[in-house]
Amino acid sequence: MKKFFVGLLSMFVLLGATILTACTTNNIQMTLSTQYVEIQIGDDTVPSTAEVTVTVTGTSDSQVSVDARDTSILSYRTEGLSDGRTVITITGLSEGYGQIYVTSYQGNITKIINVDVFSEVSAMEQRTEETDKKSNF
Repeated sequence: MKKFFVGLLSMFVLLGATILTACTTNNIQMTLSTQYVEIQIGDDTVPSTAEVTVTVTGTSDSQVSVDARDTSILSYRTEGLSDGRTVITITGLSEGYGQIYVTSYQGNITKIINVDVFSEVSAMEQRTEETDKKSNF
């Protein structure tokens, strides 16, 4: 009888360990279509926006939160798609570097989008200064 209870207890321990292992396995993943974006401003022929698509897998809740540290360089807006993905539209406001932090609600995974906002040089002009300095030679 004692062997029966020891065997039964061993089976419960193995079953409990298997269940705990299955529950703690974190299969939630978040991917970005790109982690680096360049946006050109000041040229009307080039759009001053870029889009990044966020995909969260391994959970039924694919919502994300988005935050930008320097809103003087860039702005953003988010749009949730019907298939669970999120599109972030980034607009360049002034030259500089910025970062957008994307965090999944489930799994607490954070990814960073690095943003470079720049403007092309349209023309350069060279100037020479005339001085009235005397030569010592």
